[in-house]
Amino acid sequence: MNFKRIGTYFSGKIYNKKNVVNIPTATAIAWVLSKVEEGKFDLLNENVEISHTGSCLRCGRVLTDGQSIERGLGPTCSSK
Repeated sequence: MNFKRIGTYFSGKIYNKKNVVNIPTATAIAWVLSKVEEGKFDLLNENVEISHTGSCLRCGRVLTDGQSIERGLGPTCSSK
């Protein structure tokens, strides 16, 4: 698979170089992440799958710890 970084999620939006990314993919990902953040899992259907490529979803650093990889966040970012 060929992945491309589109930005960083923050407060319900995807940002790239301080600009909101308004492509449909970013909008959809931001919506799903906002529902996860709000704990509204009932709005997510069982066909929605969130995964990552071994990098922290918040800061982009490489994840090395098993729990961090499963969570998608490194220990510093998960505590914020």
